[in-house]
Amino acid sequence: MSTVTAKEICKLQGIDFKLECKVICPYCTQKQMILKLAHGTGHCINCKTDKKIDEILRLSKEKFGTDHRQFRDLMQERSGIQL
Repeated sequence: MSTVTAKEICKLQGIDFKLECKVICPYCTQKQMILKLAHGTGHCINCKTDKKIDEILRLSKEKFGTDHRQFRDLMQERSGIQL
């Protein structure tokens, strides 16, 4: 079921749509950021950061790229070599 379908069902039944999930905060690196998908925002319980989901995604991509650059470079160097 898609999020759009779930929202429509909730609307028809008069129920508030509240889809949330806990992720790693790109600011404090603790798994304490709650994404509120219905509102498009995230709030970290640990560092008290409030951001829009687009900003959290941008920072998460930057952090992942930086933190995993060494591994990615190693894999590119070894491409074609069977281990």
